Amino acid sequence: MSYFPRVAWNIFCGKFLDKDNPVDVYEHTWKSRVGLSDIDMFLHVNNAQYLQLCELARWTFMTRGKLLASLGRLGMNPVVTEVSCRYRRQLRLGTRYEIHSKLIHFTQREFYMVQTFNYSGGLAARVLLKVQVLKKGEVQNPLDVWKDIDPNQVTPQLDPNSEDYKAIFHFYALESYLLGKPLPSENSPSPIPAPSPVR
Repeated sequence: MSYFPRVAWNIFCGKFLDKDNPVDVYEHTWKSRVGLSDIDMFLHVNNAQYLQLCELARWTFMTRGKLLASLGRLGMNPVVTEVSCRYRRQLRLGTRYEIHSKLIHFTQREFYMVQTFNYSGGLAARVLLKVQVLKKGEVQNPLDVWKDIDPNQVTPQLDPNSEDYKAIFHFYALESYLLGKPLPSENSPSPIPAPSPVR
């Protein structure tokens, strides 16, 4: 199945069929099975395909959590600006698996999400993403989207002692390296932007 029909199907599922998941704007579990369009000549999910599967899971997540409707009302669209993936085990043709998506941190310019591939054999892959929300090409505060859904929501923020915080610190270091900028040291002030203010 090609890209656009799969996106449309996952939006449809998020709106009408995804009854196993509660309406949650921060976490979601997407279930699927490896199909012919997901594999390469070695009969397992191609490394690049993992990222497309993550996107399909996000379409269902955004629809189920009413994020897609909010983005439409506000005239905004999400854009992935950085991604890091650790492949742990291969997923072969016919394997059932699930992708657990979780939002872990917001700033005034982006939010961070972890997506984890699990199957009967355990962890298959884990992906960390940085996402920005744009309106007419300009970066917006992503918190505006969540507050459009529920003004009383409290968005997740990182504990500086947590593993998520440490992961994002290294994520920033990797971003600096890829952009040709000096790498932050662990003794320097935190490169992680301050949390978004609650409006």
